[in-house]
Amino acid sequence: ASTPFILLTAKSDEESKLIGTEIGADAFLGKPFSDIELSSMVRNLLALKAGEKAARQRASLVSEVKATLFSEAIHHLNNPLNQIDGGRELLRQDLIELAQSIDTLLTTDPIDPITEEARVHYESRFQALGSHNSLIQAGIMRSVDVVKLLRVVSGVDGVPMERFQMREVCDFLSHRGLDAGNTVFGKLSVETLEFSLRGHRVLYGQAIEFLVRAVATEGATLRGLAAQSGAEGPSLRLEFSSSINLSHPELLKAVRFGTYLLEPYQPSIVTDGPFIVISLGVA
Repeated sequence: ASTPFILLTAKSDEESKLIGTEIGADAFLGKPFSDIELSSMVRNLLALKAGEKAARQRASLVSEVKATLFSEAIHHLNNPLNQIDGGRELLRQDLIELAQSIDTLLTTDPIDPITEEARVHYESRFQALGSHNSLIQAGIMRSVDVVKLLRVVSGVDGVPMERFQMREVCDFLSHRGLDAGNTVFGKLSVETLEFSLRGHRVLYGQAIEFLVRAVATEGATLRGLAAQSGAEGPSLRLEFSSSINLSHPELLKAVRFGTYLLEPYQPSIVTDGPFIVISLGVA
């Protein structure tokens, strides 16, 4: 309450003070008391309440400013990315048309050795340009994932609680370069890939990435991933090449970050030998 409450009573035992606290008293003043003592307590409590109100207002303002800044940053990142991707796609289509035109122009019957050499040369160059285009697309996709992470973490769209499959988390992690050779995600069971989770794939993916990269600083690599349902909710089980040292500073930080990211889904992150288990309270 914004109005402080002082309990004035002749009872001064600890039990009475405890009861006074339980019913909402901000302070306890036993009889007899002086006017000066009461006035001093009132002034102190009013100052304390005013300070608490000011702190709440500052916190609310900071939260509002952060949300606004995040929203503006996301907007100014998203629009250029869309423009870059649109330009990239137009360039890709132009390259395809140009490659077809040159191939047609340089295809002769019978085959002329000089013309054929030029055709093969230009064909290889267009293939290289296609590879460059794919690299640009991959970079754009990773940047889009960053924008999605900013949107979700900032809460500008509210708390995401939609359904998605575990394969979407794996796709996110692949875009982040976590399993470049597809040696882990390519071997996951259909049950794991199709496992249904609630929340947002970016939050889960980022939490897992923090944990995997932290464990990698100790020399352990990700070997497997499994998802399963339990009596208390779903869980994700990450398997590594060696036992996990939970006291390692990088892993402790990653656990804190992962817990923060997954907070809306009531997470618990623990280690068990070579495994990290992420248990969730939201089914």
